[in-house]
Amino acid sequence: MDDFEYKFSLWQCNVVTNFNSTTQLVRNRNTGQLMVKKVMPADEFDLHNAVSKINNNHIAKVYDAIIDNNACVILEEYVQGGTVEQLVARGTFTENYAVNIARQICDGLSELHKHEITHRDITPSNIIIGNDGVVKIIDFGISRFHRNNAQHDTQVLGTEGYAAPEQFGFRQSDSKTDIYALGVLLNYMLTGCIPSEKLYHNSDVADIILKCTNFNPELRFDSIEELSSSLKRKRVKGLTFVDKFWKNIPGFRTDNMAVHIVAGVLYFLMFSFIAMLYRDNCRYDLLKIFPVTLMVMLMFFIPIAFFSDIFGFQRCVPIIGRFKKPTRRTFFRIFAIVSIFFSMPVYNNFVV
Repeated sequence: MDDFEYKFSLWQCNVVTNFNSTTQLVRNRNTGQLMVKKVMPADEFDLHNAVSKINNNHIAKVYDAIIDNNACVILEEYVQGGTVEQLVARGTFTENYAVNIARQICDGLSELHKHEITHRDITPSNIIIGNDGVVKIIDFGISRFHRNNAQHDTQVLGTEGYAAPEQFGFRQSDSKTDIYALGVLLNYMLTGCIPSEKLYHNSDVADIILKCTNFNPELRFDSIEELSSSLKRKRVKGLTFVDKFWKNIPGFRTDNMAVHIVAGVLYFLMFSFIAMLYRDNCRYDLLKIFPVTLMVMLMFFIPIAFFSDIFGFQRCVPIIGRFKKPTRRTFFRIFAIVSIFFSMPVYNNFVV
């Protein structure tokens, strides 16, 4: 069968159902194959025709694209499964599963980027996890070719929360635009929220999310391949211990400056209290300074660590670490309050 006969046979379809006014589920009369038929503006032809030349297991296959009655019409692979949006509605993903999904998306995006195509709409509704576990990127409706020397996109398009800042006219979209959206999506899979609503911070994956979603594209990963490599290791290459420690201090694990200020004030008051204890109880006696310091640290920092899960240690505690996250957090927060209550009499007896 030559190319003409193949395409003629491909378009012999019956409509199974209408998803909306421009999208239908159709069945090929000759093979019985289910496909998605979409009608779009004619200026979408070049991009979808280019996508039809790409064969990647993580990109929904575009079988053909034609111009008909001044519209672009395509036949696309029908993927049986559920979108990330549908699956997260039943419950957030485990870290390993979310990272696995993200790495499959990276594989598909890598192929698109090699063809100078930016997807620009990596969202929970545009990622399907097939019944076979294979992840597929769908919907190239706002995808664009990367244009050399262009200063910004010609149209402001994108899904709120997932669209990178450059999609709103700051500069031209490129591969780093998809990296931003994938970082938001990874956070969504783990928390059910976008980073501005709730930021995942339970492990090194949080550093990957922060790097992906940096406002400045130059500070994101240089390529989708670098992101995939970091996801494989579950850590950002070159992140220093000091960086990691700072991002795990309660009150400084978010990008919210107001939270930073409040935390800074509280830490200042705490250390001022420690200084007052030195003055009133130790009288600069070196034999008392160190024991009192140790006791104060135990009084303040251990309950803080219990309450805030610093460095994600809660998961490492035998037996309790296997509890579900809400149960585990509730247990440690109650324990933190109880530890403060019982430590006060011990402290008073210690410094008297």
